[in-house]
Amino acid sequence: MLDFETGRHVGGSGSSSENTYDVAWSPDGNRIVYVTGEGVYLIVWSDENGIVHKEHFEDLCPVYSVSWSPDSRYIVYGLRFVFVRLYDVESSRLVKEFERFNNFGVCVSWSPDGRFVADGVGSGSIGLWDPLSGKLVKVLSGHFGPAYSVSWSPDSHFLVAGFGDGTMVIWDIDSGDFIKVHGHGGPVYDVAWSPDGHYIASVSRDGSIAIWELITGL
Repeated sequence: MLDFETGRHVGGSGSSSENTYDVAWSPDGNRIVYVTGEGVYLIVWSDENGIVHKEHFEDLCPVYSVSWSPDSRYIVYGLRFVFVRLYDVESSRLVKEFERFNNFGVCVSWSPDGRFVADGVGSGSIGLWDPLSGKLVKVLSGHFGPAYSVSWSPDSHFLVAGFGDGTMVIWDIDSGDFIKVHGHGGPVYDVAWSPDGHYIASVSRDGSIAIWELITGL
């Protein structure tokens, strides 16, 4: 971890024997979670003392994506096949398990308003789950091919996904309308919405990072 004001290295978790696929800082700034080919690692962090606690679960099970609930109490993570799991970090227990409507998925993201968990699957569709009931609420379609990354707009009204063919798709959650954006020569491995909602950043296997300005709505 780096202090962006000083550029100083301020801490780390040590190395893993497996690839690290995703990392996320809790909204309250007190915890870090990262996922690897051998499971999930949860770190409790202190500005003064660095790492004060480290927990490992889902041993030897590849996990590709992780996301925090807005209140920093839960994490949701996607196993390579079949299941998305909801974990309570306060009580250290598994709360819910969602069975994907498509058996392969890579990316998950919790909406900022807490209403939905988005799950990108191999068919190109995005499932929206109710994290309280564990029920699939809606399926966003319009593209074919594996979704590698998803990101919510700050107001939770829109969702962007990056795909293996270099395409990005932006959905209006309420209407299901979408637009496609083409601008990469390889798979889009990650997408991120700016905090002000005006821009989307994307990174691709082709080595490029792009910043997209959102001019109008869908």
